[in-house]
Amino acid sequence: MNRRTVLAFAAGPLANAALGFISLPLVAWIFSTEDIGRNNVYQVFISFSLLVFVLGLDQAYVREYHECNSRGRLFRVCYLCSVFALFVFILVSAPFAHELAIFLYGVEEPLLYLVSLSCVFIELTSRFLSLIVRMQERGFAYSAGQVLQKMVFILTLLFYVFLDVKPAYQNLLFSNFVAGLALLFIFVWNSRAQLLDAVSERIDREQLRTLLQFGLPLVAAGVAYWGLRATSTIAIRTFSDFDELGLYAMAMSFAGIATIFQMVFSTVWMPLVYKWVANNENLEKIDAIHSQVLAIACCILSAAGGLSWLVDYVLPAAYTEVKYLLVATMVQPLLYLLSETTVVGMNIKRKTGYAVVISLAALSVNILISIVLTPHFGAAGASVANAIAFFVFFIGRTEASSRVWRPVARKRMYLVLCLYIAFACFTSMYGNRYALEVPIIWTCILLFTVVFFRADLRDAARIVFDRKK
Repeated sequence: MNRRTVLAFAAGPLANAALGFISLPLVAWIFSTEDIGRNNVYQVFISFSLLVFVLGLDQAYVREYHECNSRGRLFRVCYLCSVFALFVFILVSAPFAHELAIFLYGVEEPLLYLVSLSCVFIELTSRFLSLIVRMQERGFAYSAGQVLQKMVFILTLLFYVFLDVKPAYQNLLFSNFVAGLALLFIFVWNSRAQLLDAVSERIDREQLRTLLQFGLPLVAAGVAYWGLRATSTIAIRTFSDFDELGLYAMAMSFAGIATIFQMVFSTVWMPLVYKWVANNENLEKIDAIHSQVLAIACCILSAAGGLSWLVDYVLPAAYTEVKYLLVATMVQPLLYLLSETTVVGMNIKRKTGYAVVISLAALSVNILISIVLTPHFGAAGASVANAIAFFVFFIGRTEASSRVWRPVARKRMYLVLCLYIAFACFTSMYGNRYALEVPIIWTCILLFTVVFFRADLRDAARIVFDRKK
């Protein structure tokens, strides 16, 4: 995958980040912290549903893409199996829409749950269609969908402002629904030729069995991973209130800046590694990438801490605590990003069963720390629990991959991350007591990071900006 293709895949998330500086303040000024907390519950519900009903077949599709005889048949098998599972769930749960709406959103609006189910179907279909574009390395087509989705979301928010629509969570959910439709439309258009090919294919039961053998262990791991990510939301919902949940949700939204790098890297990385393996290319270059991604992750964390005070200038006063949560919430996507470079051996060797144990171990840590910290520190305690749990998750993935494939140089990596995460947790819980000192310390850490990792940062810059790549 050349530099132009990588930049094409990066264009969408980067544009989304820019648009996020418009959408986040709009949401914060239009809707209450309680509604933003409800939207966080919605995001958790969507992510859980996708993890379960995709059945791990999205990753199976990526794994088998370069080695299968008919890619149209591969897509048809994976997509139809997932949609069937989702429709069974819809038929079973729809009669209980009233109760489930109260459970999820705390309001007696059955329509909220039914719309949420529609969003699950839209997102699931978009997920599979995006795989076609990803594997064909059509970066701009992939990015176009993400940009259109965010733009439509912003336009619906502006529609509410101009027409002076009364703020209500139903309107925020409708914005998510319309934006999802826009994403689905552009992926259907960009994949229309491949979809026509898939329609003419027949389902191969033996192929389905093989795909499910690979994918289903990932469902269990995915559910555990969902629990790992959702524990903070559930803990705040249980031990605190929607206001604290709104603060946490807004901090996680700003942490989406780090998620951009995770999304870009994950989109490009796994298909590229599988391609290297299929072609028997030299895999030693993976070791250098570990260090480069570590350097970038540390720079992002320290820069976020140094610039966190800027959050006060774009959010209402009710969100003043968000700036202290920011760095800890960024740990999650950045550690996941880094673990994608160290976990490749586990996927290449098809040892996906390890993923279940690793996710459950990290989930247990998250639950225990959340129970201890969240009642006393609210959103701050939940963000600390999440950061520590994801460090456990990262260590587990790294150690498992080193065991089943190639050993990873990891002692320096663990030590460096311990120091950064420790101060991120301190900032989250006690940053409001040292409002002036904390950004200064993070700025000094950023300068140290640039000097300490200068060789790795220089190598990473060469990969991105070298015109010969």
